[in-house]
Amino acid sequence: MNKSAVAGVGMLFLGGAGCVGSGGSPPSPPDGGAVTVTVDASVADASVAEAAAPSADAECPVVVSETACDTTQRPIVFVHGTYGSGDNIANVALLFASNGYCPDRFISIDYNSLIAVGTGLTGGGFNGPLDAASEPIDEAIDAVLAANPGFTQVDLMGHSQGALQDYVYLQDPAHAAKVAHYVQLAGGPQAAPPGPPDAAGVPTLSIASVGDVIAGPIGVTGAQQTVLFETQDHFAVAGSTDTFVAIWQYLHQGADGGPDGQYPQYTTIQCGDTPVTLFGKSETFGDNAVPSGGQLEVYDLSTPQTDASVPVMTFSIGDAGILGPWTGAKRLTPYEFRGIAGDGGIIGHSYFQPFKRSDYWLRFLVPSSDPIAQIATSPVTSLDDNSESTIIARRAPGAFRYDLGDSLTVNGFQALNADDANRQTVTVGLFMYNSTKDGMSLGGSVGPYQSVPIPFLRATDVFIPSSPPGMVTVNLNGTVLQVPNWPSVTQGLTYVFFQ
Repeated sequence: MNKSAVAGVGMLFLGGAGCVGSGGSPPSPPDGGAVTVTVDASVADASVAEAAAPSADAECPVVVSETACDTTQRPIVFVHGTYGSGDNIANVALLFASNGYCPDRFISIDYNSLIAVGTGLTGGGFNGPLDAASEPIDEAIDAVLAANPGFTQVDLMGHSQGALQDYVYLQDPAHAAKVAHYVQLAGGPQAAPPGPPDAAGVPTLSIASVGDVIAGPIGVTGAQQTVLFETQDHFAVAGSTDTFVAIWQYLHQGADGGPDGQYPQYTTIQCGDTPVTLFGKSETFGDNAVPSGGQLEVYDLSTPQTDASVPVMTFSIGDAGILGPWTGAKRLTPYEFRGIAGDGGIIGHSYFQPFKRSDYWLRFLVPSSDPIAQIATSPVTSLDDNSESTIIARRAPGAFRYDLGDSLTVNGFQALNADDANRQTVTVGLFMYNSTKDGMSLGGSVGPYQSVPIPFLRATDVFIPSSPPGMVTVNLNGTVLQVPNWPSVTQGLTYVFFQ
């Protein structure tokens, strides 16, 4: 294995989302699964109507302005799960913003989710402390309340291990006093809502799914409201439109506290102000530490690109890993995000669907030195064949589900299959490369991911030649992205993110 091959896995995941969906569509039912709350699609949020305005742009018939957002809504803080990062809630956050919620009040924290992981990735359960997130949770809550002095409490959400971290945090009476509502997303069984011992628990919305093979269908006993999906996978319980609708209704419920909350005006991501603001972090996969050095270059793909093209924006990765805010990004413009190592070498290229509105939840993840994280990422370090390209695909609302009809094609070849994209695999990231080196696409499940229980990652055999230079067409359920066929050995992975 050569040195360049190791560098080639530098940018594994790019969080956040480019945005899709029809601009001014009327409210539609949630996207699959059954819930136990009543959905009243006839109720519109007047504050959203005030923030929304007609647009002459054919691609943006409605614009929901960030500058005219509803400042009466309480801040939200989200805590991710194992191997996760703050981008895991991006789809839900963008839908909140599309309904008039102020995006700078929707905070997603990052912490080392591997401290508590037991033997064999997640298979051994948790054998470490579940308080790694307590300090960043408290810091985030204090910061967002200080920035919004009209509020003394936030609404707190936790997904998977993040829910367990929230329970530990809320045991402290001083912490619980800062939280108005708690939302558990696929956090597993709990005997009671969270809170200090011998005290009333924090009012809770519990969301789970029969289709979740990791956390199961049981949530919080005694929750103020419970939502149970039928088919959502573990990741979709955090990221799906169904989840957004359930949370929105819970936080906009009637005075009697019952399940009669207002239905959101929009269930697809709407255009926002132009230019859009992009904000995020660079951190290592799994433990979410700040990488040392390097840059992230941004290229405007709406203009012809050559070897002499210069980036429209360059982020230097500082001590805190903060990238942005960049307030000059163009709405509905395709961009390439190019990772540059400290020595100047290219470590990956990432592509989104063009941004329809500001995105505050971007995460640029690089390999970690943590041995548990390396188990998940090391299989791609051997991709040292200069004659091919390697693409990793991901979708924001949940895992790839071939069993539910998802289709992901690469230059017309169906990359999803029954082995790699089903309820059991919970495939959030899919590596696509020619594992047999035979110049043919065979599909199937390849690499150690098929035998080792690595959560959320799978690989399939797809031949993507990098010579001659050209474009690769990646199509997820009719949404198409065209990306260059970069050779992985010199250019790193090509990352494609679908909303």
